[in-house]
Amino acid sequence: RFTLNALAEVSYDNKNSLIFLAESGDEVRLDGAVQVSNRFEVQNAEVNTSVTDAQIQALQVVFNNNDSVGALDNRILLNTERVQLLNTQGNVYLQEVNSLVISGISNPMGVVDIIANGSISDSAVLASSQAIQLQSNNGDITLDNANNLTGALTLVSSGRVTLNNNASTDLAGLSAQNADIVINGNL
Repeated sequence: RFTLNALAEVSYDNKNSLIFLAESGDEVRLDGAVQVSNRFEVQNAEVNTSVTDAQIQALQVVFNNNDSVGALDNRILLNTERVQLLNTQGNVYLQEVNSLVISGISNPMGVVDIIANGSISDSAVLASSQAIQLQSNNGDITLDNANNLTGALTLVSSGRVTLNNNASTDLAGLSAQNADIVINGNL
């Protein structure tokens, strides 16, 4: 259950996917569990929550051109296999309950901060000149595509960190049991 611009409560039943084509300045407020079997996507709107049990459950979650997603002290909770961040305009704060595959980060204009209770990996090239902060509480971080991450990069893992970055890298923080880092440029 969620609302759009505090005006309309949106309800749905038996949906495979939910895609919201909003306008810049619109707000999607999660106030409970949102569950679809395939894809949950929000375009253009700010996405936030004021409750701790709001969770997006979907095979894939996409945030596209959003003003912001979550807050540092109130992250958007996910239960998904894949997340994709396309041209987000503000900061993105997510927390995944399991492992997470990042299927894309493309030119965010703010910080991307993701915490996962399992491993974090990429399935496509990630590109950002902004700060990226990834934390895996019970697993590895594997970013082994030819990524282009030029902003401050912080990687925290309880296991191994693997990073392949096709650009000069600003490694702002690294904490792991083991690390394999390949950089095409300066560190």
